[in-house]
Amino acid sequence: MNLLKALIKSVPENRKGRIPASCTVLLVFAAGLMAMGCGSTSHTSRPAESESHYAGVAGLYSIHDQIESGFRSVRRIQNNAIYRSYFFPPGVEIREADLHGMILDDLELETSVDTHSNAGTATVIFNNNRHALLLSAAHTVNQPDTLFHFMEGSEGVPEGLIEAVSIKVSENRFVITDNGIVSLEIVGADLSKDLALLITAATLGSRDRMQVLELPAGDFERIEWGSQIVALGYPRGIQMISSGVISLTSHPHRTLLADLNINRGFSGGIVSSVNTETGKLEWIGMLTSAMGENLTYITPEKSARSDYTPDMVYRGDLYIENHRMIHYGIGYGVHIEDIKEFVRLQAPALEALEIPAGSIF
Repeated sequence: MNLLKALIKSVPENRKGRIPASCTVLLVFAAGLMAMGCGSTSHTSRPAESESHYAGVAGLYSIHDQIESGFRSVRRIQNNAIYRSYFFPPGVEIREADLHGMILDDLELETSVDTHSNAGTATVIFNNNRHALLLSAAHTVNQPDTLFHFMEGSEGVPEGLIEAVSIKVSENRFVITDNGIVSLEIVGADLSKDLALLITAATLGSRDRMQVLELPAGDFERIEWGSQIVALGYPRGIQMISSGVISLTSHPHRTLLADLNINRGFSGGIVSSVNTETGKLEWIGMLTSAMGENLTYITPEKSARSDYTPDMVYRGDLYIENHRMIHYGIGYGVHIEDIKEFVRLQAPALEALEIPAGSIF
């Protein structure tokens, strides 16, 4: 305020004691500066509009409710298998062909018991309030009966020698519901397309809430290069969605190819796309795996790896090793038409369970 008073005093008056008009603008401007400099200013954040939404896939927010509803049907599943391993003594040369007809329990071998677990995703496609049918990837619910453990290749060790063999003793699989876990049994499977149909072994309770998937089955013939998709699943046991785009493929078994980020546990998750006419999601397929490849490379002996220097010539023994690499950005699956055909082929098994196959699709 002292600055304003000083400005007023410095302005010359005319003969009638009035401030000249030319100075009025200066005073108004100064008053404005003082108001901004001395006055207190408060800022209040405005709450978001209650009816607003953040944009979803393809800019459509109408799919949010469908995704939330979808996760009432898309469930996490677990598969546990117990194996008994038999270890052959050093110096004994055993190949796979030698094991046929051999009764391992009659041999005095060192043994151990191990548990192998798989986790994945399954979708409820039928529920009659007693039992539910779920669709998943076959490899997530069915582990091999026999595992062979081969000797590490080295000088003087013939190729293909087995140092141990593991035999599956038991296997159980279950789905996680809103009320705990429910055991599952396999109704049928197609290993070439990696599809499995499962049924709940026990009678469901009202609190299990195994809701049938409400997304309508789409028409995969209308899918084009670059069609956007949304996948629902349980990578690493975590409920998640992933989005990406479709690439068309002519592979006879992996009939769905997508560029999207998937991790272990997404196998069996559903794939959907927005119908541009209705603005709603439709079920167009199921994820089964990520792309993988085996890398074969030459490596020095293990004892020399820590001391290896790239600038020096290595003159020790060389070994061949294999490494499995997973490309998590490339997803394989099967489209909805293959799924429908697979379920149709399970009709005899479903009829034996008093479930009409025609009521699923």
